[in-house]
Amino acid sequence: MILPSGARPSPADSFHAMCGPPQSFGSRRRRERRSGWGFTLIELLVVIAIIAILAGLLLPALSKAKESGRSAVCRSNLRQLSLGVLMYAEENSDFLPWCGDVDRNLPPDWVWGGQRSEDTRNRAYWRRPPLTFGHHAESGSIFPYVMNQPRVLPRPGQNHTDWYTNKFEVYRCPSTGELGRALRVTYSMNSYLDREDTRPRGRRLTETVAPSQKFLLVNEDPKTMHNAAFHPGSGASAIGGQMVMHNGKANFSCLDGHVETLRHRRLIEILGSDALTRQWFDSGRW
Repeated sequence: MILPSGARPSPADSFHAMCGPPQSFGSRRRRERRSGWGFTLIELLVVIAIIAILAGLLLPALSKAKESGRSAVCRSNLRQLSLGVLMYAEENSDFLPWCGDVDRNLPPDWVWGGQRSEDTRNRAYWRRPPLTFGHHAESGSIFPYVMNQPRVLPRPGQNHTDWYTNKFEVYRCPSTGELGRALRVTYSMNSYLDREDTRPRGRRLTETVAPSQKFLLVNEDPKTMHNAAFHPGSGASAIGGQMVMHNGKANFSCLDGHVETLRHRRLIEILGSDALTRQWFDSGRW
């Protein structure tokens, strides 16, 4: 501001010269807010990095927790199926159901059906299974005891029920994915619980030694489930499987009806050892 010669500035003129023209309170607040908004690029990158680290730490834990939930469902399935086996034995002079074989389809077999090993490995069949693919729970000997429904029997002139493809979730482990859904049954029965020349009617439950340490049903790798029988030995398909469905473990039930979990490595060890096979499979031996 320019003053006439010899004039002295008033106090108000001096204040305006130092502070500039008067501004409203609202305009100053808006400018202050605008100047305080936003992040720098470095700050944004730091926030993104922190989020990524936290996600990396939390996602595996969440995945394990989710799998633990599926394992609980699997154990519940095994428990229900095992009770069905014990109820069957109670009403059949204490004789246990048979493990069966691919399309053997005999009345005491616990489930029917099955397919060739090359068909099990054919991924096209996982998505669109033919009628001859998979196991038939509804025709098995324990079905009425598990589902409280009548057993589905073959049509006249047939010895199979391939035309029937209904699924019953209690027969399937929820962690077996697309192949498990195509197979419909993903549990295998101890192969020693079958008829033999010396035991044409199979095994009696009351003859079992240490039933709490004998396999009844096992959560087998579906890729090796050509039939629904769990065979030990180096030549059996099960020993080549990956029984790691539940965080590196698999579930199984014993002949007393209780359910446990074993690591894959231990199951393979049992399958490959003659001594352990006798201990875990042979219901007449300790």
